Amino acid sequence: MTSLCAALLALSACGDEPIETPEFSDLQIVCAQSSSSDEGLIVERVQVQVSDPNRELLSVKGSINSVLITLEDPDADLIFTWSPPASEAPMSCKGDFVVSLEATEAGGSSTQFYEIVSK
Repeated sequence: MTSLCAALLALSACGDEPIETPEFSDLQIVCAQSSSSDEGLIVERVQVQVSDPNRELLSVKGSINSVLITLEDPDADLIFTWSPPASEAPMSCKGDFVVSLEATEAGGSSTQFYEIVSK
């Protein structure tokens, strides 16, 4: 019985520490004039800042208007970006953008983010 109480006390003490997970901020959909006059403004890139308090962030993936995306951070500044591939049709920069993202850490935990951006 004593060992059970000690185990429960140890678990409750661990529960007092806050769990730090990645947090999303400053979502931006950056537009640019298309080289074709027919298309007008098109999405040049999507970027978001992601805090990484545990330094265990593996990936940031999600979707924008149901298009699957993987955001990258090549310069390790915690600003993750995605640009539409040149091989795909341009994405118009008009209307609402439904953005859903997920940051996954090395331990398998993840943080989700959802925002609607109107242009």
